[in-house]
Amino acid sequence: MDTKDTSVAAAAEETVKKPAPITSLAELHKLCAKTLTVKFEVGGGPCEIQIRRLTPAEQSKIAEIAEAVLPPITKGRTPEEDRVNTFDPDYRKRKSEALQEARAVGLYWGVPAFSQAKPGLTNPPEICAFVQSQTTEAVLSLLWNAIQDPELKGDLVNFT
Repeated sequence: MDTKDTSVAAAAEETVKKPAPITSLAELHKLCAKTLTVKFEVGGGPCEIQIRRLTPAEQSKIAEIAEAVLPPITKGRTPEEDRVNTFDPDYRKRKSEALQEARAVGLYWGVPAFSQAKPGLTNPPEICAFVQSQTTEAVLSLLWNAIQDPELKGDLVNFT
């Protein structure tokens, strides 16, 4: 290996970030609550918007909204033959609406621009109607994906 290859490898090693030691839960919370920037294009032009990660309590409330709709039970000849009917059209419609509502609430909480544009909303159907009226499905989907996984990286270490 020549010296040029060795210097490139050494430079690459120097650019690898060392883990930041976290000495308290307050420091960890501060990192998790940090505002992030999502960059994307709309209409051919670059845009960016601030988002934040959702708290565990907020994630739990969103899951509650999404899981509140239960499928009907199709009765069998005996109770053992009863089955959940996830193909019921009414259930599928209500489930889709619940998922859309849950996402809208998450966006309202996780994208400060939504809550600043119409502060004080607490009713999930009202939040959903507002959020859905503000932009396109593609942008809402992009923002939701960014809130769900804002490039959070981690490796499992010391697990056997």
